[in-house]
Amino acid sequence: MKALVAGFGSIGQRHARLLQPMVAQVAIVSSRPAAGYRRYESLETAVTDFAPDVVVVATITSRHGESLNTLKRLGFARRVLVEKPIFAHKRESSPPYPFEIFVAYQLRFHPVVVALRSALRGQTIYTAHGYVGQHLGQWRPGRNVHETYSAHRNKGGGVVRDLSHELDFVNHLFGPIQEAQAIVARADDITADSEDAAAFVLRTSLCPVISLQMNCLDHIPRREWIVTTKDVSFKADLVTQTISQNNDVTHIACRPDDAYRAMHQALLAGDASQLCTFGEGLALMKLIEMAAP
Repeated sequence: MKALVAGFGSIGQRHARLLQPMVAQVAIVSSRPAAGYRRYESLETAVTDFAPDVVVVATITSRHGESLNTLKRLGFARRVLVEKPIFAHKRESSPPYPFEIFVAYQLRFHPVVVALRSALRGQTIYTAHGYVGQHLGQWRPGRNVHETYSAHRNKGGGVVRDLSHELDFVNHLFGPIQEAQAIVARADDITADSEDAAAFVLRTSLCPVISLQMNCLDHIPRREWIVTTKDVSFKADLVTQTISQNNDVTHIACRPDDAYRAMHQALLAGDASQLCTFGEGLALMKLIEMAAP
């Protein structure tokens, strides 16, 4: 199989590096140098000349739709993985695409999340609370944060989009979202104009009360879920890589690339059972747009 990665920023480089030992060839679409890879200046040339089996769209969020439309125009008909969120803004209608589309919510494959989802199966869930926070200055060390897309609304930045893994967790762990309210704010000047804090209250098919807080202000990185069921209180901590069931704590080792590798393996195998589907990605966009239009 051959994989094409469109975009060679930090996330595109990660996709390319991890895919390289999994496929026969990896090529890049980028205007910047890509040492060790076949490089193309345009998606049109790459698809025509390289004929990939899988395309990973890792451009800035605001250009995802453009990339997908280009692939459709070129007649590409295999699998596409799009970095999250699928679009910068929701679309009232999306054109039918002649290829399978998945969204790169790789934390679905994090061993702690996998363990929590397995443990919740068959449980009567009462409440859930999620928290994710890390200062934006820690995300891309050495770069001026105002120069990153995350700091700008018109580039698809802001915590609701950047940290939308947690919103995907809600759907993945607790079932389809049935009701949602949100408050967002730009509490500091760490961003140029995008929101840096948000809070959600949600109800899903499997959990009547869910609260979620996210920010890019916390100086101590945190990513955790607390879930109360009829029989067990759970705490899943992705930073300490632990899951607690009442007072029983289990450490689950996970290297930084493990979740990405598992996601890529599912993509290459055509196993859609754990991947975020196009439909799920669009549903998340409606929730994102409700909170941060």
